[in-house]
Amino acid sequence: MGGAGVTLRVHGAPVPTTLRRYGPANGPLPPVLLVPGLSAGPFGFTVGGERSLVGALAAAGRSVWTVDLGYSVNSPTRQDFSAVVESVRRAIDVLDRRAEAGNDWAPDAVGHSLGGHVMLALTAVGAPIRRLATIATALDYRKGGSAWTALSAPARLGKLEARRRSARGGIPVELLSTLTWPLFGRAVPMPFQENNFHRGATDGPRIREVVARSMRDIPLPLLASLAGLVLPEGLTWGDPKRSLTDAVADIEVPVLVVGGRQDRQCPVEAVRHAAATIPGARLLEVGEDRTGLGFGHYDVVTGTRAPEQVFGPVVDFLS
Repeated sequence: MGGAGVTLRVHGAPVPTTLRRYGPANGPLPPVLLVPGLSAGPFGFTVGGERSLVGALAAAGRSVWTVDLGYSVNSPTRQDFSAVVESVRRAIDVLDRRAEAGNDWAPDAVGHSLGGHVMLALTAVGAPIRRLATIATALDYRKGGSAWTALSAPARLGKLEARRRSARGGIPVELLSTLTWPLFGRAVPMPFQENNFHRGATDGPRIREVVARSMRDIPLPLLASLAGLVLPEGLTWGDPKRSLTDAVADIEVPVLVVGGRQDRQCPVEAVRHAAATIPGARLLEVGEDRTGLGFGHYDVVTGTRAPEQVFGPVVDFLS
């Protein structure tokens, strides 16, 4: 697939944002923007080399740009969902300015988990996206139950957080992953592993790679924003606040919604609900509840069967 050819810093983004390009610089089809999920950098899109999502897109002749969001628990500014949406919007603007005159540039986009929420929000308000694929993304995480339902009781902290003057605080995931990554993918699974990887779907060395190289901090304002996923009002952003569940009704571009049947973070029932809510969306479900054949929350981008079950259909949809 080739290494990263160009690295761009997105100036003025509320969350420090970097773009990296893989694959050919120019091609007959628009470029593809890849946006990772909560507590994740873009490494998951590249792990596995030629058999990664980046590798599959590059092999299809696509220029691929990954988004790296530099979350911090010590940020001087609020890194909430609105800030993430604005940061990715600015990233799209940066790429737009690089487009050659007269080129039908509007990119395709793929968002995993939180990245899917971000791209749904931007597409709903008219960002220049040609086609969108979301992977392991839903609008209401109460559908089917998930690990997120544990937030239901303390979810009202989101309202308290909105009144805080300080933007600091959160979960120092990067430090924790640095200390614990050698323990993952072993005979005794760690809790994070159990909630994100189906047994045998992603091999142990790859799980350790992902934990060691792709984890990002979770700022408290962002976590508070995402509590809306288990509240009646849903995930909201912007000023004035707008509900993502309502906003997706304005999406006019083709959308592919991918869900793993063994996903504990984003239950397939919730993915089905999202596909039924987004106008004209196509639904792809993957995974069997047998060792090595399932798809957990990370397996949809890191699993050994992802190239055939997930990446192939995504590439076809975006072509």
